Amino acid sequence: MLSVLIVDDEPIFRMGLRSGINWADLDCKIIGEASNGKEALSIIEEKKPNIILLDIKMPGMDGIELLKNCRQHPDNQCFIVLSCFNEYPFVREAMKLGALDYLFKPLMEGPDIEKVIMEAKEQLGFSSRSSEAAEHQNAVRTKLKEIIENGVSANISPLLELIPQLSSSHYFTMALMVQDEHIDTEKAYVLLDSSQALIAGFFPSCTCIFTRCGEILYALIYTDNCNGELVSPHILRTWGKRVSDYMEAAFWTGFDNPSCDITCLPESFRHARYAMEANYFRQSDFKAPCVHLYTPGMQQNYDFYEIFPAEVNNIRNATQNYDMETIRKSLRHITESIRVHEYYNKEDFCHLLTALITDSMRIYRTKIVLEQLLLSNYNLISDIYHQRTMEDAEHLFFQVILTLFAHLKGNTTGFHTRIIQETIEYINLHYQEKLSLDMVAEKTHLSVNYFCKLFKDQTGDTFINYLNKVRIHAAVHLLQTTTWKTYEIADAVGFSDYHHFCKTFKKITELTPSQVRDPNCIS
Repeated sequence: MLSVLIVDDEPIFRMGLRSGINWADLDCKIIGEASNGKEALSIIEEKKPNIILLDIKMPGMDGIELLKNCRQHPDNQCFIVLSCFNEYPFVREAMKLGALDYLFKPLMEGPDIEKVIMEAKEQLGFSSRSSEAAEHQNAVRTKLKEIIENGVSANISPLLELIPQLSSSHYFTMALMVQDEHIDTEKAYVLLDSSQALIAGFFPSCTCIFTRCGEILYALIYTDNCNGELVSPHILRTWGKRVSDYMEAAFWTGFDNPSCDITCLPESFRHARYAMEANYFRQSDFKAPCVHLYTPGMQQNYDFYEIFPAEVNNIRNATQNYDMETIRKSLRHITESIRVHEYYNKEDFCHLLTALITDSMRIYRTKIVLEQLLLSNYNLISDIYHQRTMEDAEHLFFQVILTLFAHLKGNTTGFHTRIIQETIEYINLHYQEKLSLDMVAEKTHLSVNYFCKLFKDQTGDTFINYLNKVRIHAAVHLLQTTTWKTYEIADAVGFSDYHHFCKTFKKITELTPSQVRDPNCIS
């Protein structure tokens, strides 16, 4: 069995590589992890791993320096470089130093890693006893992906040829995606890949097959021996808590009901996705895990104009009278009823909002105002369909109506711009206080998710980064104009953790507080 060392300074990527691959099937074993080149060099000298998965950019000794060190004392080892798109010059240098291959972090998936591991095994001269198993696994994943992408028209016969026992098994399907605004796409993919081991461990009596389509991880979970419920409310609650605790990120999960009719597999995957997307309708302050089991209502179409005629009429009348309070009250009555009756169809809800906006514009029949509104906010209506949650779409609808009112009243300053301007003024006045994202978003009457998106769109920076920059700018001024101790300044500008202050200070200014205090260090 080949030994593997994982070297990356980000714990989330190490976890993804450790958990997202079935190393035993590749006849490999993880013998250690390191967060920088110096740690890795020590492990390499002690344990002499066969394969090293090596990040390039790391603190202290980076991947290039490690390769140079290892080149001086060559052993029977293969280095596989992990990099981002903007690190290609370093990748070239790594290849010159003897790296076997490289993987781009934003794009790498399980099959890509498995393929390059197989290349490493051939390079090292090991017989590939597991190559057939790996090829079979890749073929199964490919067929599963084709079934999901082709939907009800998919041909499942090729999958049954690969896994004959499926035709007589009980199975259910699952869809999972990361829904956390603090996690970028690259890390989300790593989390999805690493969650595979968690899912397989949660259903130990079943066989799990995974494939990822874009931002969604799908699982086919089956068993030949069904003794009890495969999916129950208790199982869903336990699963939701497990994934939340383990991943420390917001996930949406959807399950379809168990079946023994394998011909329904394409439809089952659709049901799992519908169940997952039903989390769109959750309230942000609802603390239970984001897990849903499919119900037939999730696939129905709803004409909300007909379901809520009184509320729609109230919104029309309120629009004519610039009565924002009645508009808010009526729409929130609609959203509450949608949740109670589980009218879970995101597209139809967005149709309702866009129809209400169009009606509001027609009421005034003012062509110039309409043109001004659409020209200055060309993606105003389409944005409704791209919100993460119903609450986000609801907040955006209110802002569209307020923007319309502003145009009609002759105040053409964008409502979005005013909100962020007021937020920036508030930060500049109160940065010394314990400001939290939740608190500031609440002051704007926006959901946290939508506030974050709006702030980034308007300023080009995240709320936290902007707040930190304001605080560090104030700290620089105090360092240069007072004799206060550094920890006193940290506290004065709003940092409760001195270590965090120093780390943030260096990141923003590229200097330490003591260097800033020395005039020779400041241009």
